[in-house]
Amino acid sequence: MKCLSLSTQALAHPYLAQFHNIDDEPACSHKAEIPIDDNHKYSIEEYRGKLYQDIMKRKKEESKKRKESSSGHRHHHSSSSSKTADKEKEKERKEKEK
Repeated sequence: MKCLSLSTQALAHPYLAQFHNIDDEPACSHKAEIPIDDNHKYSIEEYRGKLYQDIMKRKKEESKKRKESSSGHRHHHSSSSSKTADKEKEKERKEKEK
């Protein structure tokens, strides 16, 4: 994976040495995508707020999925509507890239 290789090289750079801790650096096997419009300039506070909102939303979704799977009562309609929403978001993202 080219991205993983580049990030590993970047962490080895002297500029980032103070942040480098090989014992505490989890590796990600996929590309991380931030769901924030790149074509809009946000202030640092706005950017942090949007990231925080997205993280909290994802945590709630994951928590809900864990509760549903642990209780044995999976609501098929909610996961299928979630998949539909994900497909719509992906379609919108691809349209923006054109």
